[in-house]
This record gives sequence, C-alpha cells and structure tokens, in this order.
Amino acid sequence: MTKFLKSLFAAASLLACAHGDVIADWTDPIGGEDALAKHLGVSPNQLAVWIHDLVAPPTAIFVLAADIVGQHELSKLRQPQSDIGNRADRAN
Repeated sequence: MTKFLKSLFAAASLLACAHGDVIADWTDPIGGEDALAKHLGVSPNQLAVWIHDLVAPPTAIFVLAADIVGQHELSKLRQPQSDIGNRADRAN
C-alpha cells in the first residue's frame, strides 16, 4: 500500500471516530439512541454503526443531527424566566 493510501485511510478513521463520539454525546439530550434515530429518520441499528465508528455518517445526517440537538438545547433556553425561577426555588 502506498504512503498516500495509508494516510488517506488513517484520516478517514480519525474522521469516523470524531463523528461517532460527537453523535454519541448528542443522544442524551434527545432522549437516547432510539429517539435520535427516529428524529434522523434512520434505524437504531444504522445510528449504532455511526456511533461505534464502523462507518462515518453522511455529512447531511451529521448536520441534521447537529441541528436537531441545537434546536433542542435552544428550546431549553427559551423557557420563560418565571419557569426557570420556579424550578430554582423548588430545588432550594
């Protein structure tokens, strides 16, 4: 195998690992792997393939996952101030 192909395969492996770790981190805010798979319109098995770094997800799926999680996190920030204050009061 040429040096170029070895470098190419190494880069592809690193990219797949980076995607898998990021997607795995995104499952919790959405409610787990099954919930994220449903939001993405893929099977839980396909999502698991990406999470476990067997194959990098298509760029469109990665971007869609980022958007879904981002929207979920933004919705938490958009809660009325009174709701946020009430929750803090209950915790004390």
